[in-house]
Amino acid sequence: NEPNNCDFEGDTFCGWENVIHTDRFDWEITNGPSSQTTLSGPLSDHTIGEYDGSYAFIDTNKQRKINDTAVLISHSMTDTGSNGKCFEFFYHMFGDGIGTLTVYLQKEGFQPIAMWTLSGHQDDFWFQGKVGFIVNSDHSILIEGKITDNDEGDIAIDDLSITNGYCPIYPMFAIPADGLTTSKPVVTTGITTSPHPISAYDCNFENDTCPSWTIISKPELSWIRIQGPVASQQDEHNPLFDHTEYLSNGHYLLLQPNKSIPFPNMNISSQFRSTTMNNNRQCLEFWYFIYGPHAGTLSVEKLSGSFSQLRWTTTGGKGYEWYHAQVNLQSPTSNPTQFNVAIEGTWSAENRGAIAIDDITLLDGTCQTSSNQCDFDLDDTICGFQYGSTGQFNWVRGLASDVQQGVNPNVDHTTQTDTGYYMLAEGKNRNAYDRALLLTPVQDRTAGACLHFWYFLYSSAKKMQLK
Repeated sequence: NEPNNCDFEGDTFCGWENVIHTDRFDWEITNGPSSQTTLSGPLSDHTIGEYDGSYAFIDTNKQRKINDTAVLISHSMTDTGSNGKCFEFFYHMFGDGIGTLTVYLQKEGFQPIAMWTLSGHQDDFWFQGKVGFIVNSDHSILIEGKITDNDEGDIAIDDLSITNGYCPIYPMFAIPADGLTTSKPVVTTGITTSPHPISAYDCNFENDTCPSWTIISKPELSWIRIQGPVASQQDEHNPLFDHTEYLSNGHYLLLQPNKSIPFPNMNISSQFRSTTMNNNRQCLEFWYFIYGPHAGTLSVEKLSGSFSQLRWTTTGGKGYEWYHAQVNLQSPTSNPTQFNVAIEGTWSAENRGAIAIDDITLLDGTCQTSSNQCDFDLDDTICGFQYGSTGQFNWVRGLASDVQQGVNPNVDHTTQTDTGYYMLAEGKNRNAYDRALLLTPVQDRTAGACLHFWYFLYSSAKKMQLK
């Protein structure tokens, strides 16, 4: 809701405005392909990833000249304080004639200073850009798109946000050529997790890869313990900072292909596997980084003898940041007395990007969520939700592997596996206007709240509604 945060949905620039007089043309808002002739822009926006999602772009297909610019300016902001601010956005720069995208900081009464700049073709993908800044006076942010070659390279931006707390510039090669850097001398903040009893399986990689874990590598692929600056020099997609302290000298585990040998035309996996543990350890928590246009797959498996059960998985295409994962290891059908946990990275010759993990924790008991959260995985109490008495039929808690194939989803959203649960309102053999109602627990009075959920809606005749 901040005025300078903008996803351009609803055909609005939010708190941003096109600069008048000093530039030569304007940023525009569109959806779908930005150009019907060159197809250099994105096919969908970043916010919702759909054809009808909106984003801002500079249209180079019109009558433009080299060095023509379009500039957006934010609302004026007061001083950032000593902790600074972070400007985050997503950009799309795809095509032979891509120009230059530059982010400026403009202090009131002074000329703009370039903080972040990138030129030329990047890829047909939404990439995340970040830059931190500290200012002791009123200021604005400017976003400039410049024509530098021909009319076959639209530049697009989406999901602008300005948040509290300094952040390092990303990608590193977006530092302006005039030598300006936005490095902060001392990092005073970090991300911490809730305190818990120290376990032999806890691992932050600061000293080693931890005795309770083993790397199962292949000649073509292996997990390696590494620091951010070294990893970033090898590939710009790799994280510059670890998660534990959010410092460049921190360590994390990186999935690294062996570039000295040809990568086969098949998927290759490497595991970070625990020693055998007893059944009371039921919750795995860790932080992961998966970034790039074609990054691979990260999965968690529960191993017992020759039996392997997929408990969680995710694929590439996320933002340039660390994400939190919480995996319930309690099996819906059977719970062996002893098992191993494997965090597995999968890669192929076509993959480009980065996969990394940090700050692993294994906890006794099931994973805890807040009272207002429910993934329906733990038990059939469905988190205190109730069935509406005025409905003609009920929602049911379904196991993904038991559902009717081709109609209902064969994986849940939480784990993306067939061992997860979700709530299902099945329309088979129902009458017109029959309803199934699901009521949340009673909520405290609030001045405003946001309900967030994932849904799957399938009906070949379009005869079902979700309200």
